Amino acid sequence: MQIESSLIGSNYTSKVEFFEQYRESSSRSQTVSAPGSRLPSPNKASVISSSASRGVSPSRTRSVPSTPSRGPSPSRIRPSSPSRQPKTSTSVLSFIADIKKGKKTANHIEDVHQLRLLYNRHLQWRYANARSDAALHAQKLQTEKTLYNVWRNTSDLWASVIKKRTALQQLKLKLKLFAVLNEQLTYLDEWASIERDHTSSVSHAIQDLQACTLRLPIIGRAKGDIESVKEAVCSAVDVMQAMGSSMRFILSRVEGMNCLVSELADVAAQERAMLDECEALLSSTAAMQVEEYSIRSHLIQLKQAWRSDEQLILGN
Repeated sequence: MQIESSLIGSNYTSKVEFFEQYRESSSRSQTVSAPGSRLPSPNKASVISSSASRGVSPSRTRSVPSTPSRGPSPSRIRPSSPSRQPKTSTSVLSFIADIKKGKKTANHIEDVHQLRLLYNRHLQWRYANARSDAALHAQKLQTEKTLYNVWRNTSDLWASVIKKRTALQQLKLKLKLFAVLNEQLTYLDEWASIERDHTSSVSHAIQDLQACTLRLPIIGRAKGDIESVKEAVCSAVDVMQAMGSSMRFILSRVEGMNCLVSELADVAAQERAMLDECEALLSSTAAMQVEEYSIRSHLIQLKQAWRSDEQLILGN
């Protein structure tokens, strides 16, 4: 492409220089023109105009011999008035019109023909460059669209992977909690036997207290030492208070353990549901991983194809 642009620039520069030279020569021919100058024959003019309209390559063009014009006599040369001065902004269309009217010589016709060839070559190169630019632009748009779609799919896949990782981390934390609570299940299982033993001991203590307080021998002239009875009752009261405090402590622990057991049951139910969901997510993750690998391979193929097309375009 750089070689083509340099060729176009050189051709265009030569065309501009030739245009300036032709404008100067046309101004000179108009200022110094004689009625006795010989014009080219119609046959030669038609042949030259037809060859110029076909736009053949410069290598196949033939130089047409021009008939030398007679030199005008000094007496017939008249100074041109200011109104007859040639215009500096002469275009190619005016050249062609002058050629058709037969106002120019064969040299001028050949120069115009060369100018048209250069102009046609310049237009051809501009058209080729425009086509290549349009093709590159379309390919660039298609590649950007493909890359955007791949990026969007990759971002969606990455977001889903992040969500699944978060869910998996939460599941791991719940499994750790279940492992911690699972160690307490042995104590909960042993609570049934401990509760039976505790209930039996409490019932025996109640019976002993009842026997000490209610079954006193008050008939048959029974006598008792007040101090010893007082000490027994005080000791019984102390035992009852200690048992009450221990009962309250055990009751609070039992209530807390009951709450933990209920929460553990809820966690176990949620764990089963999460395990089922994790199994489904793992199965879908495998499928999405395969899809990700296919998308990556497709992206690599697209990059390779794009690079090969770019190399072909640069090579051309």
